[in-house]
Amino acid sequence: MKKLSLMALIFAALAVPFLAQENAPDQTAGYYNGRFWAKLGASGKLGWVTGYVDGLSTGLTVAGSKDAPGKTAAAAFPFDMAFGEIVKAVDQFYEAPENARIPLWVALFGVNHKAHGDSPAQMEDWAATQRKQWSQDRSAVPISLPIDPKPN
Repeated sequence: MKKLSLMALIFAALAVPFLAQENAPDQTAGYYNGRFWAKLGASGKLGWVTGYVDGLSTGLTVAGSKDAPGKTAAAAFPFDMAFGEIVKAVDQFYEAPENARIPLWVALFGVNHKAHGDSPAQMEDWAATQRKQWSQDRSAVPISLPIDPKPN
């Protein structure tokens, strides 16, 4: 009986990671994605964008980067758009169900590039690359910027 109980306990312990994956589709490689975004209401989306800006700004300030922090920030966030416009652009990006696994912070790179004039063909190529990249297990892969920063 003890052996059976021990085997059941071991089986349950091994099954937990698989169950957690089933219950956590809101994240890809630990980052919130389009599924999470779709569950947020308007105020939640606006709050997420505001928090992202605060975190990015704080991170750049604390890092004290002398290596063109403006260019780094400009690549990571469309600062020349109003927050409400950014929310609409992210909503539009995630309207395509195939983009759901792409993390939010990566989607913002795409919004930034689209806002700075990348063509629909360039944007589709970029999105296709991101869909492929984020459909794979990224747990052991170092994270790199999904697209090159645009010059200021």
